[in-house]
Amino acid sequence: MVVDSGVCDTSTLYLFRIDISIMPAIGSIATELEHKATEHLETLTSQVDSSLYSEELWGQLKTLMIRSDFATKTLLRYPDMISVIKDPRFSAPLGGDIVELRDVFKSWLNQSITSVDDEAQFLDQLRKLRHCALTLITYYDMIIQQPIQDSLKQVSVLADEFILLSYEWFYHSLKQRYGAPQCETGDQPLCIIAMGKLGGYELNFSSDIDLIFAYPSKGNTLGGKKQIENQQFFMRLAQKLIFSLDSLNANGFVYRVDMRLRPFGDSGPLVTHFDALEDYYQEQGREWERYAMVKARIVNQQSPSSLQLSALLQPFIYRRYIDFTALDSLRSMKMLIEKEVRRKRLTNNIKLGAGGIREVEFLVQSLQLIHAGKHRELQTPKLCDAVDGMLKQGLLEQSEAEQLLFDYHFLRKIEHCLQQFGDQQTQKLPDDEIDQFRLIDTLGFSSWQAFHDSVEQAMTRIHTIFKALIKTPEKHIDTSDPTFELCEDLWTIQLDQKEWMDAFETVTSIQMQKTECLQLFAAVQDLRKRLQTAAIGERGQNSISRLIPQLLFDLLNVDEQNIVEGFGRISPIIVNIAGRTPYLNLLLENHGARLQLIQLCCKSPWIADQLARFPLLLDELLDPSYLSDQSESVENTTRRLASQLQQSMLRIDPDDLETMMNAWRQ
Repeated sequence: MVVDSGVCDTSTLYLFRIDISIMPAIGSIATELEHKATEHLETLTSQVDSSLYSEELWGQLKTLMIRSDFATKTLLRYPDMISVIKDPRFSAPLGGDIVELRDVFKSWLNQSITSVDDEAQFLDQLRKLRHCALTLITYYDMIIQQPIQDSLKQVSVLADEFILLSYEWFYHSLKQRYGAPQCETGDQPLCIIAMGKLGGYELNFSSDIDLIFAYPSKGNTLGGKKQIENQQFFMRLAQKLIFSLDSLNANGFVYRVDMRLRPFGDSGPLVTHFDALEDYYQEQGREWERYAMVKARIVNQQSPSSLQLSALLQPFIYRRYIDFTALDSLRSMKMLIEKEVRRKRLTNNIKLGAGGIREVEFLVQSLQLIHAGKHRELQTPKLCDAVDGMLKQGLLEQSEAEQLLFDYHFLRKIEHCLQQFGDQQTQKLPDDEIDQFRLIDTLGFSSWQAFHDSVEQAMTRIHTIFKALIKTPEKHIDTSDPTFELCEDLWTIQLDQKEWMDAFETVTSIQMQKTECLQLFAAVQDLRKRLQTAAIGERGQNSISRLIPQLLFDLLNVDEQNIVEGFGRISPIIVNIAGRTPYLNLLLENHGARLQLIQLCCKSPWIADQLARFPLLLDELLDPSYLSDQSESVENTTRRLASQLQQSMLRIDPDDLETMMNAWRQ
């Protein structure tokens, strides 16, 4: 089977089989693997009650053993795994409904530990259950050929339930000794934030899990034999939780746990109370942390504490306006990704290579970071939901969005197969013929070359979109132009009036009267003084230092005769947005928006005044499409505006009068 460039239904992508009789090399590998699988199956048969298996199931298990060493080892080590496959809760395809999955896994896990009464036994049982559950998912992936979307959700919900099972076990154990951490509403929980793919319900089959721990407030425990501070209680709980999942014993481990995304990384405290967490993200949070937090999801069931934590994180992750502040950071991250691909020559890596899984994730999360503050439907940790929202908002074309998801799921299916062979965290296409055969056999390709061609085509399409996402901005200004150099000197160097006039006289291309030159000098000095009293951070200062010279230069080119008047109207806008770096960057990054602002302000002092009073209008008025179509009839305009108003009102609680009135005003 060859996947062409068109979009098709990913749920039926992997259902074709290979005719090995026409491929001698593949045929010999298949024969060897089949012989080994038959031997393993005979061993398994001798250990399992014959009533548990049928000819159909045994044929499926034989195929599973051919394709997965991990599944083979699990079945031979835990023969009662057969009863899990035949468990009525798993008899029908698990599907992708998260609530249903959570109930099924929770019921099975809780039932499986009812007789466990000590910590060592609990850790061993966790590991057995992990191997059995992942083997069950491998069975559904490789034999039942379930859609990869279902597999991603199953692996993620399973991880959630293991985390919560361990959390509840050790919370109860510590509570008996120290009592429960207290807050105004009663017992405090430890809120567990899932990051990365786990946060988006898109976890790899053999992935690490990235977590952050937080608790509501300081205080002390109550009701135990020994009272301790809440911080100490939650620190011990977090250590126990990590150890239970991450430690390696004779039965392996459950998940490798990565805590480096927490505030201050490895040097920071393992758990943080909400106030400290809020202070950190508001005062020290960096752009890469915002990027990572797009995937954040609280694992615990919804509660007042989880809602409080979500509300706390929201302002840091998503700005209320189109966020151009992140562009420089995203460009730097993009350059690092491309450099790593070139340096490591990651040509066969379907995650890190050019056009790999990471580029899809970067593309989607970057658009979320920039636009989700304005478009609530983009505020989701789930990649597919975010792409759907971008499609609705016109940020992606339908064909582009469908193709992107198709190629992404194709690569994710390959990734899962690679990891299901031996439960190894790998994204590199195999070099050995056995794993190559397993891959094309599972995915239904006629040859390795046909498969490899399809992978290359998918990654080429992804990389094309990735390169187009955040382009290096075109230089609309020649920085060596004497006029621009003069504008730059006027703002960045403390020139006196005489130095200013002398400099102006050297630029023969500017045709301005001496009086106007002096008025412009005075207007620039006035703006400088007004900005000195404004609350501007370091990033804002850098943006203003780059923006003002460009505005002066554009004004000279748009309307040299009215530059003083135009600059005077724009100055109050700059003062009012000086503390709002995203708006500064909007003008800095978008040459068209900057020209639109200049033209509007030069033509209408009223519009300039409205923009200064309500900077939120910049999002709309600086969109070139807003003023592009002047042929629309009054009736169509009325209908369009009424529809926009109705859509805005749908997002607002009818009882929230203040928010509703603000929306009307806007």
